[in-house]
Amino acid sequence: MTDVADPVRTDGTPTRAEHFAEMADYLAGGVERAHETGNRGPVRYGADGRLHPDILDAYWKHGFYVFTGVVGADEIAELRADVAEVIEGAPVREGAEVDRHGRPALGRDFAVEPYIHVAPLSDPWGGTDALAGRHQVQMDQPTPDADAPHEVVYLIFGMCQSMPSALRLYGHPDLMSIVESINGPDFVPYNDAIFVKEPGLGGSVAWHQDGVTHWDSPDWDMGIHGFNFQFVQHDCRQPEVHFGGEERQHIRVGCGPCSLGHDVGVEQDAVH
Repeated sequence: MTDVADPVRTDGTPTRAEHFAEMADYLAGGVERAHETGNRGPVRYGADGRLHPDILDAYWKHGFYVFTGVVGADEIAELRADVAEVIEGAPVREGAEVDRHGRPALGRDFAVEPYIHVAPLSDPWGGTDALAGRHQVQMDQPTPDADAPHEVVYLIFGMCQSMPSALRLYGHPDLMSIVESINGPDFVPYNDAIFVKEPGLGGSVAWHQDGVTHWDSPDWDMGIHGFNFQFVQHDCRQPEVHFGGEERQHIRVGCGPCSLGHDVGVEQDAVH
């Protein structure tokens, strides 16, 4: 695992609005650099049916690749509708049996609890021993607005059980072809999670590398931890989206032989 420097701590906690203002230039610069990196574009295949060599080279060089235009507008609309319904059906608070409308909460009969709640704008894992300590540094935790709820949905699991559109996304032919080009034909999709980041409320996910099991393996290679797809179902390329504009969700699907390592992004233009 790559170690990161200790953060510079300052006294005082910024408000949500102050934090947004402080981050604006940083985020804008990140957007600019992201488009200059050369690891973004539509899916392209070579004569052998595998991903084009230029895409694979960029993936192994940078550790991630952003595909555009993979999922169609109708599919995005279905995913947005299903995710909205699942969020609406969440327990009103951690452990509650009903949603905020007083209806039985979704997933009470699931084998695994599908929701994790956190305090607004908090980072529950950064700088802790959670998840093998892979989130080494805690993110800033701005003070939410006075009318913010005490808890918000942070993660949703079991999407293939609760969302027909997510099950179809899980088996998307282009995504499966991408996996085969990287992992080979013998692979297992085995995990999923939806990160919910409502503007001004959503919890943070600290910088981390997902793989924790094979760093010291004598047979180590760059693909040993597998990788995950991250599907961004809302346009989050502009700084204002995360903090004050449009809600966004990240749908993550793990593919590989063990813990996750690299990322393959699936970015969509906003569809209104």
